[in-house]
Amino acid sequence: MKNISIPFSFLKENDIVLSEKEVDSAISRKIIDLQDLGKIVDVSLINYPDSKYLLEIALDILLNGSYLNPHVQYLEIDDSGVSRENGTITIDDERVNDRLRYIILL
Repeated sequence: MKNISIPFSFLKENDIVLSEKEVDSAISRKIIDLQDLGKIVDVSLINYPDSKYLLEIALDILLNGSYLNPHVQYLEIDDSGVSRENGTITIDDERVNDRLRYIILL
């Protein structure tokens, strides 16, 4: 999925709200522009207000003016899924992968 980017305007036009895992997966795969991340997280928090991960991103954006979380790394995705080194999130949920594929194809 190189050189593919899902802009916030596209998500908004199609009423697509990303979950915590979908945001994390999209960041890891470099398929959302980090400049749009604040808008994406803002909309996602409406549907997922208790998400600690989304709140952490929002707070980081508010305090720093951009997304600077050193714990999130861009990862190479393979067929086995992804697990972070710090063990906080494992991306192996096929629903997340299917939904992101659908958004890209859309």
